[in-house]
Amino acid sequence: TANNSKIFELCYNQVKSILSSGKEQLEDCLIETSSYLNIMACTCKTSYRQGQIPTPIVDFILNTISTLKSCKDYDTDIFAFQCDVNELSTEIVSINEAMISFIRNAILFGIIVFDDASWDFILCCTVGWIQSCQNANEYDYTKSSIIKMKFYNEAFKLLLLIDECLMPSSRLPTGLKNQYDIPSNLKIEWSDVYRESTFSVAIGFFFQLSNSPGSNACNMIPLSYLLKNVSEIVLQVPDNFLNSNSFILILSEILSPDKSGPESIWNYLCPLMKSSSVSVAITTFNLLMRTVSRTVAIDEESISDDIDDITRSLPSPLLGIISSVLETIENIPLQSAVNGELDEKEFNDGDLKSILCYLLSWRLVIEMISKSSLKLRLLYIADLKQSTAMTTLLDTLFNIMPSTKCSAKPYSKDKFIYLHLGNSKYIVQELFCESIHKDATGCKSIWELLQMVSCMVCYNVMQYVPVIVRQWWNSLDKKRAIDVESPSLVSREMELVQTSSLIFDNMEVKTRTSMNEVIATYSMGEVSMELVVRLAANHPLRTVIVETGQRIGVPIGQWRHWILQMTTYLSNQNGTIMDSLALWKRNIDKKFEGLEECMICFSVIHGSNLALPKLACKTCKKRFHSACL
Repeated sequence: TANNSKIFELCYNQVKSILSSGKEQLEDCLIETSSYLNIMACTCKTSYRQGQIPTPIVDFILNTISTLKSCKDYDTDIFAFQCDVNELSTEIVSINEAMISFIRNAILFGIIVFDDASWDFILCCTVGWIQSCQNANEYDYTKSSIIKMKFYNEAFKLLLLIDECLMPSSRLPTGLKNQYDIPSNLKIEWSDVYRESTFSVAIGFFFQLSNSPGSNACNMIPLSYLLKNVSEIVLQVPDNFLNSNSFILILSEILSPDKSGPESIWNYLCPLMKSSSVSVAITTFNLLMRTVSRTVAIDEESISDDIDDITRSLPSPLLGIISSVLETIENIPLQSAVNGELDEKEFNDGDLKSILCYLLSWRLVIEMISKSSLKLRLLYIADLKQSTAMTTLLDTLFNIMPSTKCSAKPYSKDKFIYLHLGNSKYIVQELFCESIHKDATGCKSIWELLQMVSCMVCYNVMQYVPVIVRQWWNSLDKKRAIDVESPSLVSREMELVQTSSLIFDNMEVKTRTSMNEVIATYSMGEVSMELVVRLAANHPLRTVIVETGQRIGVPIGQWRHWILQMTTYLSNQNGTIMDSLALWKRNIDKKFEGLEECMICFSVIHGSNLALPKLACKTCKKRFHSACL
């Protein structure tokens, strides 16, 4: 601690002496000043990591900030604000990079109580440096000098830290967050004045960097590090900005859209998922995940009650990615699989990244299905059923997912799916199935990342399109047939029933979690009936079991017919139990309203498109579903 204080005091005295000596001497000592500032930044970092916070260092930090502020007031030439970094000398870029690093580490120190003037200085500097990044119209970043790369890196890292300090954020450690005493007016000023403009610069920089010739050189450590830091900022973009026309405008000025389908955010971002940089692919994926709800909402608004002749396709750029990678997927050397798991040595780096793009695209497809209503979900799935794409996906997943003998990660027994395919055993953990954050790029290899993504996609496919999984399972050769033990999926279904926002008139729904059962009681006047829906231990491979409960006032024939309807819905609809119960209830309601059943499927509401029987026979006058005919 004493040594750190002495080092800091020595450097501070030198910096103060140089900055106070006049403009001419300062220009001759820029590199020397940069070195002292960098040493002070490293000392801050060392003291912070050691948990030692000597008071002298705190005083020197505050005095250094004050000295830099005074220097800015009389000599702005050394501050790289709102300028083109390419036109600056190495010395100017170097001292600005050192100032940014010092200020960032001073803030990270966590115990500094800056006054309003100091915070105002820090904010103005941050905005000025970020605008200089915007003006650095440098498309091939592989040709940038190391010091310029460091300047970009430090500027965006400072922007991220400032945003974390001034905005509610779970990313900032609680202990550190509690140490800040930031005036509320400063937070309002950042949110209302600076935040959107600086984030717009970061977004433009990220996409320009992603689209530059140098972005393919992702093995360059400075470029890879820069991409990672800018990605962190892009992932903090507010949802309202992400779904705004301003965001589309930024994309249109930098990127070339995919020409398939109407222009949308999907046209611009989907091609970036094919980037050779994993950081770019994962960041783009996360941005698209946040636009799914808006895309689904737009499709929902365009669907009318009469959907017999309506089709809704998933975003064509997304399906285009899946189709473009199919050749690589179909050429996977299955003969090299040992116990169902492929050897990563069979693939080159390009193939692995293509498969990653393929799996991320499928995760987006499943997310759209999960966010849609039952009516829209049927249309999305009908679009998928026109090809064998889902079969190819499931085959691929079980050749990439790590088997239990290769999995070194611990798991909780109540949060996993246990899969058995042929001679292979897999554990798909719920922990890996919620989302892929940028931290996924911290995997030891792209193969490890692929295995994690494949687990996530497998979990979500089994959760949201169980019928397709069941059909695939039934088509397997008996020697390869899989079995499943899925406490996580079963408990999730029970949880969805318990937390569902659906409110039924005339029907009460409750659960018996210990028995994996859902009980629905329907009442209408003197009529009362009870259904018991039981999930198998290997859900969704086995059909959901529907049993009869109490029955009052319902003829046995009609009762059996309604039980058959419910079983049919649960066996053929890619939805939750609550979706099937809602559909079953609507069918009974329509029956009580006097609507005739279709004389082919004996249901009022068709199971695949929710349509009513409208086509009347001229002879018998009975009505039929167009889909049944």
